[in-house]
Amino acid sequence: YCDDPARALREAVAPVVARGLQWAAVFGNHDDEGALNRAGLMAEMQALAGCLAEPGPAALSGVGNYVLTVNAGEGQAARLYFFDSHAYARTDIGGYGWFERDQIAWYLEQARRARQQHGKVLPALAFFQIPLSEFNELWDLHTCYGIKGEAVCCPLVNTGMFAALHEAAEVLGVFVGHDHLNDFIGNLYGIRLA
Repeated sequence: YCDDPARALREAVAPVVARGLQWAAVFGNHDDEGALNRAGLMAEMQALAGCLAEPGPAALSGVGNYVLTVNAGEGQAARLYFFDSHAYARTDIGGYGWFERDQIAWYLEQARRARQQHGKVLPALAFFQIPLSEFNELWDLHTCYGIKGEAVCCPLVNTGMFAALHEAAEVLGVFVGHDHLNDFIGNLYGIRLA
């Protein structure tokens, strides 16, 4: 439990803010276990200099589902997806949260719109906290680089987010931060999982 999550948040990002850098963030499963919920934490983040994080559509499950476009000039662009992978299971099965169907539909619509707007698939990266169950397949059956120092702490329910990422064919890499002792990376069906 954190007595002053707003202060803790400010301290965590102080080095980035002090350097005048732009930054974005996703929520972890412990972030709203203190005195502020995710909406309150998002408001605190958005008040800080350089923050590009967004709460995302109000009707969408979670807080912090958003996409940023990175422009490199001369028509070159890439996309960065940020998702709220939630905290804990919302049913009595226990374990960690999973992506809701509306989040997956939202992602597919964002990818479709980007293809339509740019006339091509833009390269993209995705960031969220809790790893997909496909991280287990990656470690067990494919070449990985790095260390697996603990079990992959993924949800017990697989709602198909990896399938959506694969089908949209734009996300080249997925980055998660949940597992404290794992730092491996590998390629699963064209998507690097890290």
